[in-house]
Amino acid sequence: MKSFTFSLIFMLLSSSVFAAPAASFSDGANAVKQGNYHTALNIFRDLADLGNPRAENAMGNLYLKGLGVKQNYTEARRWYTLAADSGYISARHTLALIYFNGMGVKKDPPAGVLQLRTAAEAGYAPSQYILAQVYRKGEYIQRDMKQVVTWLEKAAQQGDVQAQVELAELYGSGHGTAKDEKAANAFLQQAADHGHGGAAAQLAGYYIRGERGIEANAALAIKYYHIAAASNDHAAALHAFNRLGMIYHQGVIVPVDFEKAFQWTEKAANMGVISARNRLGVMYMRGQGVAPNDAKALTWIKKAADDSISPGDKAAQNNLGMMYAGGHGVT
Repeated sequence: MKSFTFSLIFMLLSSSVFAAPAASFSDGANAVKQGNYHTALNIFRDLADLGNPRAENAMGNLYLKGLGVKQNYTEARRWYTLAADSGYISARHTLALIYFNGMGVKKDPPAGVLQLRTAAEAGYAPSQYILAQVYRKGEYIQRDMKQVVTWLEKAAQQGDVQAQVELAELYGSGHGTAKDEKAANAFLQQAADHGHGGAAAQLAGYYIRGERGIEANAALAIKYYHIAAASNDHAAALHAFNRLGMIYHQGVIVPVDFEKAFQWTEKAANMGVISARNRLGVMYMRGQGVAPNDAKALTWIKKAADDSISPGDKAAQNNLGMMYAGGHGVT
């Protein structure tokens, strides 16, 4: 009997010491990052069965996208509902989108609005932003620009960059709210400081020209053009490349700096900006920021003059004529 008791105690201790520790949510998340969706599914399911709302939401994501399991909108909605009922706000936001788009369920805009509003009122910024768009469009609820501004402001206060951009536009135009240039500029700067290329380029222009209640400031103009240039906004970056090239080449608001002018002008020229192509040709012709090279000068000026998208750059056409007349770069 004594031996049996000892053996039982040993077995219990062994099972507690050598049992594999339960996988955590982080383990599941790492499995997703590595593309091991089946492993992630098993981990999240075990956690979800214990009532873990993050895991319930993750299960919804996997079923919604068909990762590690056959895509199943109905099952995704079930898991999102469990997570939302447990207080996981982003799950409620996703439920709103499911009802709006009729994913695995008949389209139900009122249910979508209800879920969206609940998440927005709980402080979820993406829901606040989309609720503003619902009020702006006026398709599912009565159009109300005051509500648009209210919900955009709530989202903007939490760092939603697109909300900040739209508020800058609304306050600048006085649409849906009293016109307030100071507020418009503040929201525009918030968006620019968060790296929004379009906002940064627009703000830089104000600092160059001293417009919309903003005092001209060369340093800040350069700063925001640099932000625009580094952004993922192709149009804003292209504009910033060209403007920086022109600013340093012409000495607009800053001393002339041909090396910097060449650096930015070349970027813009390579991306197809006609005026930058002409400027780059002139810089090669004059040796500004680069060794003189008539052949390259002719190539870039000709590209600008022969542009097929627009009528061509008049200055480039004039420069091309002078190069041919003077025999520069022409064999």
